[in-house]
Amino acid sequence: MPEVELEDVNSSNILQYGYNRKVQTLRVIFRNGLGYDYPLVPERAWERFQAADSKGSFLNKEIKPLYVHRKLRDSELKDTRVIQPDAKLPTLEDLAKIYEDGGDPHEHMARVMYAVPDDEDVTDAQRVKAKEHILTLSYGGKDKDASKDDDQDSRRDES
Repeated sequence: MPEVELEDVNSSNILQYGYNRKVQTLRVIFRNGLGYDYPLVPERAWERFQAADSKGSFLNKEIKPLYVHRKLRDSELKDTRVIQPDAKLPTLEDLAKIYEDGGDPHEHMARVMYAVPDDEDVTDAQRVKAKEHILTLSYGGKDKDASKDDDQDSRRDES
């Protein structure tokens, strides 16, 4: 299986996508939890996919009809499990209590976000995504850098 660095996308059907230039493989992970590799996709098609306003439409019209695909196994999707819409994520207060009790709040958040069973280990990638989510929560749902910009803007307004 080729290594493919995935990036999140704002799409109604696609959760993440990535491309391995060395083996010319496009990987697409869908919000429904399924994922596919499209081997032998030329770099030019990858660039057009990235530039497309609608990744899903481009995939359906330009990739699926022209390139074979391989469905990813569950083990290959371990780091891409998604939060279910009805999942109850812990609050910052819940995570603080877990920490006070000697637990690992990052591992706990990763287990909830990715539905990792207790008998499986949380991966480093899952832990990183959980930390990012916790950091976002701690900034009131804003990106940390955006919060800095807001603070600077408000200081400018006061003067």
